[in-house]
Amino acid sequence: MILLAITLGLLLTNCLYVISKYNILPDSIPTHFGLDGKPDNWGKKKSIFLLPMIAIIIFLIMWFAEKYSGLNIPRGLNESSALRMYRHIMVSTQCILFLVSYLQIEVALRKRIGLGKNFIIFFFVLILYPFLFLLF
Repeated sequence: MILLAITLGLLLTNCLYVISKYNILPDSIPTHFGLDGKPDNWGKKKSIFLLPMIAIIIFLIMWFAEKYSGLNIPRGLNESSALRMYRHIMVSTQCILFLVSYLQIEVALRKRIGLGKNFIIFFFVLILYPFLFLLF
């Protein structure tokens, strides 16, 4: 239940953060970043809502999949562990989407020139974190 609350908190924070920054954004914002972390495509200001919308859609799909279709449990995991891992994946996904929204706004406001050197480290840590709890 706590992991679900954290997921919802991240989702809500992402949406509210983007809404709160919308009026101060320039007319053109970065919409894509290259492998070097620097923006390589720019779009209209309203495209800032794309990531929060994707976050909402992903949350709803994962929540409905958990509630109504059951989980495909990997060998060696019991149902409780599988549910915990699934919810950790939900948290991780929302963390990544919020981080990218935040950095997208920072770049648009010219506070950063790109995602930064550490982004890829944070990205892979967030991708791998749901599976790390299986080791302990």
